[in-house]
Amino acid sequence: MRRLSARRFTAIVILLALAALATGAKCIEHDSMYVDSEGYTHVVGHMTNETDVSASSVTLDAKIFDASDNVIAETTGSLCPVTVQPHSQNAFDLKFPNPNIPGAVRYEVRPIAGATIAQPLPDPHIFLIRFYARRIGPDVLVVGQVRNDSGQTYTDTRMCAAVYDNKGNVIRTLDHAILGDFTPGAAMIFQGGIPSTPDTAIQFRLWFTSGAATQWVMSDKVTIE
Repeated sequence: MRRLSARRFTAIVILLALAALATGAKCIEHDSMYVDSEGYTHVVGHMTNETDVSASSVTLDAKIFDASDNVIAETTGSLCPVTVQPHSQNAFDLKFPNPNIPGAVRYEVRPIAGATIAQPLPDPHIFLIRFYARRIGPDVLVVGQVRNDSGQTYTDTRMCAAVYDNKGNVIRTLDHAILGDFTPGAAMIFQGGIPSTPDTAIQFRLWFTSGAATQWVMSDKVTIE
């Protein structure tokens, strides 16, 4: 009997795990397609992981089809946040690079890449407290406090955020790095903005990540004032 090499065996395990993510019940849900005020098409929604598998750097692929079922546009993008945890939900906002796509009839979106994480991710012991969101003209200002109770310094922190309509559907996401070290015992005042937020956005949620080796921390949904 021919034996599989360790590298090939690991690759097969990863593919099977990603297949489980891709085919699990309600994997892609609450998804929709819309055209923003500048003419760019977005495919937005949630990816729900109903497995016990964690994964990092998950990439989604979205295609748009015309009435003859030909692919007329395609794009890829990441989740918000990029790490998938067991029995959790991530948001996505896949924006097509070319505006004013003609003849769009339907779309498809699915995960196409990622790396499974063998061990459960540890709790970073980071807490999100007193967050609120307020509309200022076309933008949404978000203010809150993030506390580090872990006993270790985090150097690779990021935040991603999503805004939702009155039916809980994702409208837009935003992701960016947070500069500087996040030291033990520190309480960081967070202030950021989501530009050109559609009027249909009424709620906000934030995810705080402290690197691929720990769990992300998610805020409650906050009503935009």
